[in-house]
Amino acid sequence: LRNTLELSVFHIGILMEKASLDYYREAAEKTGHQDAKKLYETLSKWEMHHLDELEKVYDSLSDDWFDHQSFSPA
Repeated sequence: LRNTLELSVFHIGILMEKASLDYYREAAEKTGHQDAKKLYETLSKWEMHHLDELEKVYDSLSDDWFDHQSFSPA
């Protein structure tokens, strides 16, 4: 099927970014060290940017896949 592999790859990437984002946010909340907290917050911002970018590509691929199937989930 068209774009199936690409959709799978980006979906896995999205799941990995979400897990990283959760990890860094939780680490920032739990640490007692201000420098570590700043680092975790910076890393979580990076992960959020990565997540946003991956979701844009995934959404585009998903739209193409549904168009090719002549189907829309909406």
